[in-house]
Amino acid sequence: MDNSSNEDGFKIERRTGTTQTYTQIAIVGANVTSYNDSGLVAGDTYCYRVLAFNAAGSSPYSNKACAAARPDARSVLLAAVLPSSRSVQVGIVATAFATIINRGHNLATACKIAPFNSVAASFHYQTTDPNTNLITGTADTPVDITSGGF
Repeated sequence: MDNSSNEDGFKIERRTGTTQTYTQIAIVGANVTSYNDSGLVAGDTYCYRVLAFNAAGSSPYSNKACAAARPDARSVLLAAVLPSSRSVQVGIVATAFATIINRGHNLATACKIAPFNSVAASFHYQTTDPNTNLITGTADTPVDITSGGF
């Protein structure tokens, strides 16, 4: 809430955990009442404080507000499958290629692929090394994908 009427802007400071020192992370304009902080690590605790400033000086710091970061609800895992659709003659093996990328900050666990809808057929998948395309692991076994990995 903006309780001042004569500010030129606000300085926003953050610290990780409850014992680190604060670091200025942003300066926002007058009457700004929200700030989106990105690049946080899910599960880590962050504390924030704010002060208003104008030509005469700065206000005292606000009370601190602390909370644990939650995983990004937007697309943390991205996937692409080629071909996107395919007709296959009964009894003939069909191959599709899928890539899953972990854009999140944490390990994505038990990743696997499955048909979008129920089909009267057997479905299997196999992991491969993204650099060499050589088979890795065991067929039909979910894998963990590191942060930034695929």
